[in-house]
Amino acid sequence: MVAVLLLVFAVNIYAAFQRPKKPQALPWIFGYSHLIVNSGSMETALSVDDLIIIQQNAPYGKNDIITFWQDHLFVTHRIVDESETGLVTKGDANPIADEPIERSQVVGKVVGIVPGMGSVIRMLQSPYGTALLLLVGVVLAYLGIRNRTEQEDANDRNERR
Repeated sequence: MVAVLLLVFAVNIYAAFQRPKKPQALPWIFGYSHLIVNSGSMETALSVDDLIIIQQNAPYGKNDIITFWQDHLFVTHRIVDESETGLVTKGDANPIADEPIERSQVVGKVVGIVPGMGSVIRMLQSPYGTALLLLVGVVLAYLGIRNRTEQEDANDRNERR
């Protein structure tokens, strides 16, 4: 559990330093990145606060869910039509399709979904969440030191006997 929290924290620290340089750039680790779903346009496939895992350069086609860069935003919708010039996408919950996009706008294909994890990540990114992580780290370090000291004391007592 601690390892997972540290990994999430490390990826988010990396992301925090990467995005200000180039807002449309995602932090990629071994060809994968993540985003948090902000709207209900893809209900029921994706819900608000789901964490999506995006694979860069993954092959995609009709009915795949992709993330693309449009109008200064990341958009995650399903491909409903393909042509030589581009792609037509649509949010599953939207009544009409989006304007066609160029293939160069595609950031990656959604290859994983972690339901509700986005709310946990948002909390950890907040000042309170960062303080909580630091507090948990201090408590775990204290307990580890205390446990080691108690074991050393018990070993010393056993050696004296």
